[in-house]
Amino acid sequence: AVHDWTHAFLLLAIVSGFSLTVRDVVVIYQTGCITNSHGHRTFCLVEVLDTMFLLPCTVQLAILIGAYGDRCHHISRAAAQRKLTQSYSTMIEEMDAQLQRFCESNVVLAERAFVDKRRDFL
Repeated sequence: AVHDWTHAFLLLAIVSGFSLTVRDVVVIYQTGCITNSHGHRTFCLVEVLDTMFLLPCTVQLAILIGAYGDRCHHISRAAAQRKLTQSYSTMIEEMDAQLQRFCESNVVLAERAFVDKRRDFL
């Protein structure tokens, strides 16, 4: 799955690199070495240099895509973890506030019961 525009362009570059490499191999296989404008054979120098440049670049792009995907996954997990932590913190604060209200209510009820018992005793 494509994460963002950077990831999409990296994928496009990798597809382009592999397709150009395959094109060079097919051209060499079908037509032999291309001759230059003067009619001299270049011993497939253009295709070989093209492949020697494209193949390592394409492999490097594949490595970058793997690292980029891992980084995106790590960032999204970290964001989910922060969101979960924030949710837990909010829930604990709400529970603490509720317990505080219960304690205050119990104190008031205990005072009333004590006053009632004292009045009954006297």
